[in-house]
Amino acid sequence: MKSTLFLSFLIIINFFPFASAGQSFGSGNKKPIVIAHRGASGIAPENTLAAVKKAMDAGADIIEIDVHLTQDRQLVVMHDETVDRTTNGTGKIKDLTLKEIKALDAGEWFSKEFGGESAPTLEEVMKLIAGKHKLLIEIKPTWTGNYETEKQVLGYIKAHDAASWCIIQSFDSKVLENVRELDKSIEIHKLVILNIPVLPLHYDSGLRWGSFLKYKQWSAISVYHKGLNKNKIRRIQDRRQKVFTWTVNEIKDMDEMIAFGVDGIITDFPDRLAIRMRLK
Repeated sequence: MKSTLFLSFLIIINFFPFASAGQSFGSGNKKPIVIAHRGASGIAPENTLAAVKKAMDAGADIIEIDVHLTQDRQLVVMHDETVDRTTNGTGKIKDLTLKEIKALDAGEWFSKEFGGESAPTLEEVMKLIAGKHKLLIEIKPTWTGNYETEKQVLGYIKAHDAASWCIIQSFDSKVLENVRELDKSIEIHKLVILNIPVLPLHYDSGLRWGSFLKYKQWSAISVYHKGLNKNKIRRIQDRRQKVFTWTVNEIKDMDEMIAFGVDGIITDFPDRLAIRMRLK
């Protein structure tokens, strides 16, 4: 999900493995909720209405998307800062208008079956979901340097009377603090990657001092699955926070996270995870 530095941390993990199965913590029998990562992005082009529909059909409890602010201050659903990877265009989202982004094909890169899909707006996704599932909105830091993205997201949530079925998440703690300042009641999740082995540091949108366990103020902490063990999960849950984990696509990793007792699993394959849990 992150940069070259993140890849370096994955190498470190292999030398300093996290304790897991040998510990006696965690419920081991709780079924987590299914969260579709960028929609059902393993079977449809990520962050498109097609992916959202696939996630709904798969029975995902929550559908996760990412939002960015365009040049003309519109909220478009896309993960990267540029359109290069997931469309037939090039350029930074902040330098393109919504009309320009809408003119791009956001589906054919994934499969010809999805040719003609365009990047949706946040409002289009909200109208499609309409409270039938929960929506997890990841906010990227606003390039304008103010609260504009946070304000707009909360504005759409209010306009659609969607506070009961929308959740905000971000790697950026400042974004979350802005959201909380603007709205005292919306559910907020803190995204982190992992603690750095043998050092008093963790990584989210950058290197931070201390363990990610310090984030006690949010409803949930959402952690890269390689950065979790039963002990961490138990400590977070014991203080009445939820533990979500991402991005879990392999069956063995799904089984491990289910056994660990996480509250939610974020996956590109919500259909696969839903079937897996029915078999448990």
